[in-house]
Order: sequence, then structure tokens, then C-alpha cells
Amino acid sequence: MRFLILTGQAAYLHVEQLITTHDLQAKIVALPVSVAAFITPAQVQDALNAENLPDFDLVLLPGLIPWDAGKLEKSFAIPIRKGPRNIDDLPALIQDDLIDHLSTRTAADVLTLQEFAGQYRDIIKNHEIVARQVGLPRNFALPQSNLLIGMDLPPCIIAQVMNATELPLEEVIDTARFFAQRGAAVIDVGGVAHQENPDKIAEIVSRIRADLDLPVAVDSMRPAEILAGVNAGAELVLSIDLGNVGVLEALPKDIAIVTIPTNVAAGTYFADPVERIKVLNPLIQLCHAAGFEKILADPLLGAPVQPGLVTSLAGYFLFRHPECIGESPEDVPLLLGAENVFEMVDMDSPGVNGLLSSMAVELQAGAVLVTEYSPKTQNAIDEFRRGIQLAYLAKEKHAPPKDLGISLLIVKSKAKNSLPLDLLLEAQVINTISEEFVRDPAGFFKIYSNYRDGKIIAAHYANTQELLGVYASDSAESLCKFLLTQKLVTRSDHAAYLGRELAKAEFCAKTGGIYYQED
Repeated sequence: MRFLILTGQAAYLHVEQLITTHDLQAKIVALPVSVAAFITPAQVQDALNAENLPDFDLVLLPGLIPWDAGKLEKSFAIPIRKGPRNIDDLPALIQDDLIDHLSTRTAADVLTLQEFAGQYRDIIKNHEIVARQVGLPRNFALPQSNLLIGMDLPPCIIAQVMNATELPLEEVIDTARFFAQRGAAVIDVGGVAHQENPDKIAEIVSRIRADLDLPVAVDSMRPAEILAGVNAGAELVLSIDLGNVGVLEALPKDIAIVTIPTNVAAGTYFADPVERIKVLNPLIQLCHAAGFEKILADPLLGAPVQPGLVTSLAGYFLFRHPECIGESPEDVPLLLGAENVFEMVDMDSPGVNGLLSSMAVELQAGAVLVTEYSPKTQNAIDEFRRGIQLAYLAKEKHAPPKDLGISLLIVKSKAKNSLPLDLLLEAQVINTISEEFVRDPAGFFKIYSNYRDGKIIAAHYANTQELLGVYASDSAESLCKFLLTQKLVTRSDHAAYLGRELAKAEFCAKTGGIYYQED
């Protein structure tokens, strides 16, 4: 198959290098526009009129163009489709013979994500049928919401609102709503270690159930708070241990419970993974004897190094393989308290959470407990959502979690650097330029990012410090263009600085980072 690739002036050399490197059968035409996204239908029409189209099987347009190429395709009687938004994805697109799936309207990489989403939905739908057929104790549904949790399904995300009883009620509701939008299946209402507040627990659970219609878990070791939460509509209890197991007598038997190998009331914790399983298994049997069938086991995940992630993972392994220590198997889903790991490391969360997601899938966990309590963990829920999808699809395809249409790559890329060596050799090295700062007569900006709504905010000040206006957008490009067209920026150096900083703020707004404006 031979391709005619249309692109802009700025991308031409990059595309040419890719085509040459991968020995692809394609002709590249640079249209009279610098950026490919600005290509117009008229420019494409002129370019196609100048070509002998029977020489080609397909015309590829940049994925970033904002218009539908359907009319042009009909007019020229040749397939005219959109390629990927990222040029580096072009060789894989052509080599993987995905051309039949391309669109006149949607970029190729967006189509891949849509295809993945549909494929994943079909997989989950089929697995839900199997999970319901297999049933207890491996799989179960929460009593009110009917949410399925189990070993034969991908782990669901339980998102904890930490210290919820100390927060204003509306803040808790807003946080729960946001967590659900990011991918949480259950909202976990966290109590406070030093203070019992069953009335506030009940109020929060009732409001979430009434306003958001979401499954709710009550996260407390205190019987009074557990009872208050369940009576208000909580369907899941975190957690039952040797110290509070007596509360089961007062709880409805159809709720789900999480069991942990501790006795918090007595201050007893077990560090050894073998001890944990020898405590956890009898506790599960005790819960079964009390009439509870919907059980999740949590051997307790530990922070890296201290007390030790690998040691805690041994507990999860032994729970799945109890014959190693002479125990009988308990065929119930696990819960991974992932926050015990990603909150306790000063590392960027996407890679950490992606790896934890794969562990959860390998262990047939029924749920992962996640929070976004500290600034460094913002976006964790979405990272687990994508990480679980990637790992579960990999499990379904009996493959490693790579090259499956979804990833957690944010800063780094799988594509190799396609910088032509001749350009590198010819490049003029510009030394650091230090010039005296000159204020823009139109004023200056203070820039902020807002992760919750994905917006970047630019506050415009006069040089006398008077606030002149505040502008917000989810696009650095759009905001920068607006400020320029409104003549709120009049110096080229100021415009260059502003574009750079707005781009940083946009990245933070999308990934959960915190933007700090440079002086």
C-alpha cells in the first residue's frame, strides 16, 4: 500500500525521517502552513489536484486537524483519513495494517482508545456473567447498589475520603463526587483515629447515598461508627479484626466486610506474613460462622523499606497459596490498601500505581483502596483506573501490560528520538542569555493550575499591582492566543515566557501536579 502523507512545514522533516527510517512506501507533501493543525480543506484540495492520485491507495492527514475529511474523500474518490495526533505513532500505524480502521473525522490514536474501551467493556460484561454464575464466596454483589466484586472480575476502586468526620459536609460530598468521576466504584468514609463520631459518619453516608447514589463503605474499627454507617446505608465495612469481631452480631448478614489480621483494640499487630495468614484465615472462618458470606481479605500492604513492601506482599502470596504454610485455602477476594504504598514514597505516582494495579490483578484482588489525600497523590484514582484496565486486558490476552492501546506513560514515551543527525550537527548552540528584565507595559500575570476542574488560571495585574482581570481555560494554547489578541501582552519576550509557563500549568492541571510559577 502506498500513502500520500500531507503535513505542515514544521513537521515535514520529522515525517520524512520517520518514513525513511522505517522504509515505508509513502510520499510526503508539505502544505503552505507552519503547523499541521491549521491545515484547511482548501489547502488539501489544492494539494490533491496537483497529484496523480491513482498512484496512491490512501491519503493520510494529520490527526490534529479539527475538521471532517469526508467531503474531500467523496470528491476525489480516494480514501482520505486522519492519522495519529503524535507523528511518532505514524510508522506503527502503517506497519500494523490498521488502515481499514481509520476515520475521516477522528484521529487514529483516539480511535485506538475508543476501540480499547469497547473491547474492555465487552470483556467485563462477559466476566460479570461468569462471576454471577460462580457466585459466593469468590464473587458477590453489594446488597443495595448491586455492585459486583470478586476474584473473577477486575479489582474495583474504593476511594477513601480521609478524616471525613473532620471535614465540612459539603466538602466531603464534592470530594466523593469528584472521586466517582475519576473512576471510583465505592466511596469510603474514613473516620478519625483519635475521635469517635458516629453521628457524623451516619450523616455523611446518608448524604452520599441520597445525593450521589453511590455505594458507600464505612472505614472505622469502632463498633459505634460501624453500626452508624451501616444503619445509614453503608454496604461495606472496613475493617473487622480480632478486637471488634463482636460487632458482627448487630450487623445485617448481607453486607460486605473486610477482614484484617490485627487486634487494634488491644494494640496487637503481626509483622510476620506467616503469622498474619494464621490469624486472618481463622478470622474469615469465624465471619462465615456468624453468617457473613461477602468477605474481602486484607493481609495489609506495607510501605517500602519500613516496615517493608516485599514482606507484606509475602502475606498476599501466602494467602493465595496457604498450602506453603499448612493452611487451608480461603477462596475469597483480596483487598489491596494501595495508599499504604504510594502515600509513603516520594516518587511520581503513575508508575508506582501502574505496578500496584498489575499486582492487584495478578492476585485476583476484588478491590483496591485508594485516596488522593496529599498533593503528590492527586490523579491516583485515574491512574489506578487505567492501570487496572491495562493489567486486566494483559491478563485476558496472556501478554505483558504493554502495546495494548492504553498506558500510564506521561513524561516518557515509547517512541525513539527521531531527530535527524544532520540537523544535530548543523545546530547552532545558543548560550544562556542574561538580559536586564524589562516589564511589559500591559502588565504581568500570575498563573495557577486547578486539578479538580482541569483549568489553568491567569490573573492579569497592572504594574502598579492592581488586578485587571482573571481568565481560565483548559488549553494553554487557547488562553495564550486570547491574551495576545486582547493585547494584554505586548512584548515578545513576555509572550514567550507566558506560553512556556501556561504549558507547564496545563500539564499540571491534567496530571495532578502542582504548578509553581517561576519568577
